[in-house]
Amino acid sequence: MTKKYENNPLSHLDDAQLTKLLQDTGMPFDDIKQEKIIRNIKKKQRPTNKNKRYKKILMGIAAAAILIPTSAFAANKIWEVTTKKDGFLTTLFVQNEAEDTAYYRVDATYVPKELTAIPQTQNMKYWREETRDGGFSLALIKPEKNQKLTVPNAVDTVKSTSGQHDVYTVKRQGNGSSYDTVSYLMLPEENRILQIMFDHTVNKAQQEKIIAGLRLEKVTAQKATPVTPLNQNEDKAKESYTPLQENQKTIYHENEAFQASFGDKKDALKIQVKENASQKQLPDYAKRAYIGQVEEFAKAGLIDKAGNLGTYEGSSYQRGDGVKTIDQLLAKQKIQPQYREMTITITNQTAKKVKDLYFAPQLQLMNKVKAGYQFDEATYLQPFDHDGEPVFISEHGEGKSYYNIGNLAAHEMKKVTIGYIVINPAKKAEFLQFNLTGTGSMDLNNSAFTWVLLDE
Repeated sequence: MTKKYENNPLSHLDDAQLTKLLQDTGMPFDDIKQEKIIRNIKKKQRPTNKNKRYKKILMGIAAAAILIPTSAFAANKIWEVTTKKDGFLTTLFVQNEAEDTAYYRVDATYVPKELTAIPQTQNMKYWREETRDGGFSLALIKPEKNQKLTVPNAVDTVKSTSGQHDVYTVKRQGNGSSYDTVSYLMLPEENRILQIMFDHTVNKAQQEKIIAGLRLEKVTAQKATPVTPLNQNEDKAKESYTPLQENQKTIYHENEAFQASFGDKKDALKIQVKENASQKQLPDYAKRAYIGQVEEFAKAGLIDKAGNLGTYEGSSYQRGDGVKTIDQLLAKQKIQPQYREMTITITNQTAKKVKDLYFAPQLQLMNKVKAGYQFDEATYLQPFDHDGEPVFISEHGEGKSYYNIGNLAAHEMKKVTIGYIVINPAKKAEFLQFNLTGTGSMDLNNSAFTWVLLDE
């Protein structure tokens, strides 16, 4: 006579496989109150067969119902996580056999009341809106069969559980980022991993509640949260910028005009940088619409009502490689930020209107090296470092279109006043970098870039 449990989906497993299933779900056979599990299974009749194999099958059903809501066979797949620490590099190895074509949406059911979702991030990034910082960010990962996740600058790794799922939390130190904690929530049922990066202002209790409140909902492709692509070349050395050669023809000086392409219009514009000056006060502070680092300085109480920039104690750090070394404090020093403003003329040299000209040249600080000029990739400053973005443009647009200085009629010349916060205690060479075509390159000699060396 065929036993009733032989019709169960788990009945095809042999005894060793059943034991493995229960171990994988956190319910090893020898450590479970067997009768309690059986009583919790919702059946009209209490089972009469009390042999060991039958109990294992019933417990497997219970485990699947409790721990594996999307697939009763997910625990049958290999899903094993191991960690390895090499100096300050922590690596998580995720071995799994699961393959799927499902789509999921991430929902954060708990968010601290002081945080709000950053617009246009599909509720995957949260911050303090009033200060535009802090918070946490989420990333949905679909692991490969043998996935490797690396976290540099790691000083401690803790394994914990949230509900019935494993969480690996890595504390980081240095790297110039305030996001000092990264957690990985393992979701083998869905064959997904949720990465959560926390700013240092999110305390441990909040972190645990955020993780506990994360949910995955199976949805259509159109409603799904995008899967974050992982770097397949994590072992590759970090690429460095190619220094700007001193005799590069794309280097100009103040009051020296140059041609610039705009979009696909080659040499459509003539640009000239004039009247460069530095000072400790922001002109017309109460009337102008300053943005960026000016807002950050104001929130830190480093700008008075008259627009004077205050001094503050800064710390300089030597970057570690994140593996054998972490960032080291070099020195503390008083820093006096400067406001540097200049006038730039832009002339449309074509017979057609130039529409919606986004204009935001960056003010770059560079070290003089043997080959020419190079970014300082070895050190950084805290709590503020030079970011090079304009903080004021006289012909600015509104909101997200702040850098849109409008249209240029055929052969029209427009004069623009542009300003920057400069944090340069080491007195590095200062360049304006123009890139109106949107080209990205690690070679600073790329023909799409034009450089203007500013007078001291």
